[in-house]
Amino acid sequence: MFWATAAKKNWVHSLWAGEQPTAADYLEQLREPFQVNPMLAHTDLGSALFPISSTELVVAGEFTRTEMSIDSYADLVGASSASIRKNQLEVAKGVKRLRAKAKKLRESSTRRKR
Repeated sequence: MFWATAAKKNWVHSLWAGEQPTAADYLEQLREPFQVNPMLAHTDLGSALFPISSTELVVAGEFTRTEMSIDSYADLVGASSASIRKNQLEVAKGVKRLRAKAKKLRESSTRRKR
């Protein structure tokens, strides 16, 4: 209820091609799930070295996360970073209004109980 009041929906990606999902859309999501792409795009494989004896060293692969910014996410999904920032501000304003409204409701409820 609060979320619907705080923000309007701005679609970044559709999980299906038409008006309704099809079996082909489902299979495509199984082959290449959209939700995994941001994680993969912001993960690097590095190397970690550690000794296992006085003469031997092990080189192990190590996954590291890179920072996900609005710009990197917008590039990934083909969206405008400016529109994402604008929506982020709208959501923040909506949340601020909702918090103020909730505070007033709590205060008026507390006054009525006295």
